[in-house]
Amino acid sequence: MKVAINATFNPGGGAITQLVNIVRYFSSEDGRVKLVVYVTKRMLGLLKAEGLPLDQYDIVVCRIPGISVVMRIIWEQLVFPFLLIPKQIDVLFCPGNIAPLFSPGRRVQWIGTIGPFYKDFCRHFSVAERIKLFCNKHLMIGSALRANAVIFESHFTKDLFITRYGIKEEKAHVIQIGKDSFFYTDSGKASCSNPIIAKKSEAPFILCVSHLYPYKNIMRLLQAYSIALETSGIRVRLLIAGSRDYASYNKQIVDTIDQLSLKDSVCFLGSVEKRNLRYLYEKCLFLAFPSPFENFAYTLVEAMSCGVPIACSNTTAMPETCKNAALYFDPRDSLDMAKRFETLMTDGAVRLSLSEKARSRAEELPDYYEVTQKTLDIMSDLA
Repeated sequence: MKVAINATFNPGGGAITQLVNIVRYFSSEDGRVKLVVYVTKRMLGLLKAEGLPLDQYDIVVCRIPGISVVMRIIWEQLVFPFLLIPKQIDVLFCPGNIAPLFSPGRRVQWIGTIGPFYKDFCRHFSVAERIKLFCNKHLMIGSALRANAVIFESHFTKDLFITRYGIKEEKAHVIQIGKDSFFYTDSGKASCSNPIIAKKSEAPFILCVSHLYPYKNIMRLLQAYSIALETSGIRVRLLIAGSRDYASYNKQIVDTIDQLSLKDSVCFLGSVEKRNLRYLYEKCLFLAFPSPFENFAYTLVEAMSCGVPIACSNTTAMPETCKNAALYFDPRDSLDMAKRFETLMTDGAVRLSLSEKARSRAEELPDYYEVTQKTLDIMSDLA
C-alpha cells in the first residue's frame, strides 16, 4: 500500500509528537507501507531533529505551503492534488485537520481540534484571526464530508460532526491519541537540566501546562488560585509552563497578577523541553487545567502517564479523556475551580487516589504504535 502523508501544516504542542510518532511507525518492518511524506522546510527540520530515518521515506519538500496559512490552503486545494498523480498513491493521509476536496486515491482525514466550532473560543481572537478560523472550520467540514474516512480523537468530536454537520457514521472512526512512552516509562526517574526550573520547583507547587493563548482561561485560573490560597491558608506556588505569544493577552495576565497580589506566587517558565516537563509532572502537587475547549488534550494524557492528580474543566472532551482520574470544575466559575484546588491542596488522600486512577486511565490508552496500527487498518480497508 502506497501512502502519502500531507505534513505541510504547522503543528504545535502535542500535535508535533503525534505526527513524529505516526511517521516513525508508518513504515512498518513487514513492508506493509511505502511512504511519501510532503513537508515544508520547517517540518523537515522537526523530523530530522527527532532522529527519524528519513532515508527510508520518499520526502518531498514543498516551499509554497510554508509561506503562510493562506498560501498553504490554496496550495493544498489547487496544487497538491496534481502533485499526487505521478506518485500513484493508494491513500492520502491528512493529519492536519483539513484534506483536499478533490485528489487521487482515497482520503483519510484526522480531526484534532474543536476550537473553531465554538463562538466562545473564537471571540478571544482579532477580526482577521476570526475570519481564518471561520474558513478553517468550513474547510474542515467540507473536506470531512468528502473524505473516505475521518478519524476523531474523541467520541465527543465524532458525535459533534455526525449530529451537527452530517458526517456519515460509517466513515467516522475514533482513535484516542496515544500516550507518549517518554512520559509513560521510567516514572520517578526524571531529572531536570534547567537550574532555574529546578530551583523554582524545590517548594510545593501547582503546575499548569498551557501556551498562553487567549482562550486558555488563564485569568480565571489566577482568580481561582488566589481564592484557594486564601481559603486553605496553604502557601504553594503556581508554575505555568507554556509560550507567551500574545502581547496584549500577556499584559492582561500581568495586570491580573498585580491586582491579585500574586507576583511572588506565580512563575512563568516559558516553553519547557520534554525532559524538564516530565520532571515538573513528577514533582508537582497537582495539575491545573482550566481550558474550556479541548479535543483529547495531550497535556492530560502526559500528566496521567506520570500519575499526576488533575483538576480540569468539565467541558468538551475532558471528562472522556480523564474519566474518573480528575476533579472537575466549571471553567466559567472561579469559585468552583477554587474549591477543587483547595481540595487537592489540603487532602493528601484525594491526591493519592487520583494519582492511582491517573495511571490506571493511562493504561487504558493506546501508545503511538497502536494508534498507527489502527490508522493503517482503516487505510487498508479503504485501499
